[in-house]
Amino acid sequence: MRVPFNYDLRRITSHCVNLCNGRIDVLADDKSKGLGGAPTVYYLSINHPEKPLAFGQIRDETTRLTFHQGDPAEGTKGITHEALIAVLIDRLTGFQAGPFASNNNDDALYHLKEAQKALQQRTEERAARGVEGQAIP
Repeated sequence: MRVPFNYDLRRITSHCVNLCNGRIDVLADDKSKGLGGAPTVYYLSINHPEKPLAFGQIRDETTRLTFHQGDPAEGTKGITHEALIAVLIDRLTGFQAGPFASNNNDDALYHLKEAQKALQQRTEERAARGVEGQAIP
């Protein structure tokens, strides 16, 4: 996938805690902001030191994450927070069942499950108020 240079891409660096993570460019497309004010499109790209790119340029192996936006009754138009968290929970659960089990993974799993519960509660509360799927806070 090639995306043209775009000054509206905002670099996110909160994941850069080691060399491996520092080589992963995470870019938010602020032009894609939905009604809630958050971007709906993100790009993740491995920055190969032997083949540097200028900021905002996207590599062929870039992953594009498109988040759902709009009324779910009209169809699913992208991934949800819940789906992305489910992937992380599954991955960490796998680590906990293997040789990389740790208290840190267990702690991360706990918080991811709590985040998923909070999002589920938000959905249930919105449904109870009759505003689920609508552009109403």
